[in-house]
This record gives sequence, structure tokens and C-alpha cells, in this order.
Amino acid sequence: MNTVVAKLMEVDHNARQLLDDAKQYYDKTIEEIDQEKKRLLDEFRQKADRHVAGVRAAEAARVDEVSAALKAELDETRAGVEEKYRRNALRWGDELFARCIRQEDGDA
Repeated sequence: MNTVVAKLMEVDHNARQLLDDAKQYYDKTIEEIDQEKKRLLDEFRQKADRHVAGVRAAEAARVDEVSAALKAELDETRAGVEEKYRRNALRWGDELFARCIRQEDGDA
């Protein structure tokens, strides 16, 4: 009977050891999964950050390009208006003066 009890105790001890080993393996596996999940999330964030930085830089360059084109167009238009004013300022002044004089003559 002692051998049966001893055998049962040995089987119980072995079963508990297997259970403990399984729990340790489970805990270790869960920890590894969590670490891998964190690593993958970090990697994904880094890739996303690099992509966003690239898009941001490309859009900034595009904004600079469009801004430069608009500034060039504005400068060209401004130069044209200034040239037109330079050529016609005296004539326009004379015409306005003449209109004012005629209007005053008509009122009198």
C-alpha cells in the first residue's frame, strides 16, 4: 500500500511539475507575444512617421513651387501695371482734369 501511495504522490508531484512548467511556458509565450506586438507597432509607427515626413516635405516643396510661380506672376503683372501707369499717367491726369473742367462748365 505504501508503494501505491508513494506512486500516487510521485504521479501527483510529476503532474504538478508539468502544470508549473506549462504555466511558465504560457507566461513566457504571452510575454514574447507582447514584446513582438510592441516591436511591430513601433516599426509600423516609424514607417508611418517616415511616410508622413516624406509627404510633408513633398507638399512643402510643392507649396514653395506654387508660391514662387504665383509671386513671379504677381511681379510680372505688377511690372506691367507700373509700366502702363508710367506711359499713361500724364495723359490720364490730363483727361481727368479735362473731364472735371467740362463738368464744371456744364454746371455753371
